[in-house]
Amino acid sequence: MLKHSILFHEGQHFDFGVKILRNCYGKPSRRMITEAVLFNELTEDETMNSKREWSFVELDKVAVA
Repeated sequence: MLKHSILFHEGQHFDFGVKILRNCYGKPSRRMITEAVLFNELTEDETMNSKREWSFVELDKVAVA
């Protein structure tokens, strides 16, 4: 949020909200896969996740008949 504040709000504080999209109980791998899928669905304008630049895992799309 600091990086976003500096780049887009001249370093000033700004209001923002947080929303839980999914609950992933149990294995951490379930959470990581869910995050990767949700991140992949976002456009560049919708995400501020800088981790995407260095640790984002691209998942192959598979069609199930």
